[in-house]
Amino acid sequence: ATLRAFAPGWGDYGADAAMGRIHGGPDALHIEDLYASAGRMVARVNGTLTPQVEGPDPSLAEVVDALSGAEGAQDVALAGSVALAGPVDQNALELAELEDYPMAGAVRADIDLGGTLKRPSAHGQVRLPYAHYDTVATDDAVLTVSLQGDVLELEELEVPVGDALVAGAASVTSIYDEPIVSVSVSAQNVVLQDLAPWQEVDMPLSGRVDLPFLSLS
Repeated sequence: ATLRAFAPGWGDYGADAAMGRIHGGPDALHIEDLYASAGRMVARVNGTLTPQVEGPDPSLAEVVDALSGAEGAQDVALAGSVALAGPVDQNALELAELEDYPMAGAVRADIDLGGTLKRPSAHGQVRLPYAHYDTVATDDAVLTVSLQGDVLELEELEVPVGDALVAGAASVTSIYDEPIVSVSVSAQNVVLQDLAPWQEVDMPLSGRVDLPFLSLS
């Protein structure tokens, strides 16, 4: 069947429109080339949803409750991929709950999905063909990300900033009330006078510096 929907929503998230092919039955629901748009951001989803309902012949109501994440419903196994592309504008920042950060640019992401709808896992790559945060601009930044349970890992980060290259890794563990953040970075050929933290400091800094390793946790 072909699905067409306008203003669909899932939990706290919504889209302007969605269209794709869906087939299967109570045992498994297959999604092929499902395109969804929110503002100027476009996503393509392929995958299979398998409701983890008890019994050999689940009812339609049980399957619908599981897919909708209803309270007390069984979980749904998830396997598939999502490709996302578009500009990092105000609509995209609001969708990602980052509207208070001075960011702009463009993003492309290719992510493999697994786990379940209630506890998903993900692994893939995010590229920023161009972007800027406050006064810092970059071209072709690459991030490799992984989500497993309560741990979000930035496995690899490479951000060119002019002639400099910032690289690193990070992890965020949210199992406790306060997230545990661990970050390590290195930088090569950084122009000191261009560093934003120094712009309001009356110090005559000049030249370039390499930062072999810095760990924050």
